[in-house]
Amino acid sequence: MAETVSYKDLGLVNTRDMFAKAMAGGYAIPAYNFNNLEQLQAIITACAESGSPVIICILFATPTKACSAEGAGT
Repeated sequence: MAETVSYKDLGLVNTRDMFAKAMAGGYAIPAYNFNNLEQLQAIITACAESGSPVIICILFATPTKACSAEGAGT
């Protein structure tokens, strides 16, 4: 059986703590949608280079549907 890995070992943090630090520091935390590996790599690289925290969101709809009124559920 595989060994259990803590989210902290993966560089992940509790969002409650992340938002508390942002509020205290007076900064925002960007949240990015992506739909392919190249976009994810660019997001992670930029945030790592700048030392910025980030929220990663997975875009499940096609970009055309996600940006249309139909894709937005209206």
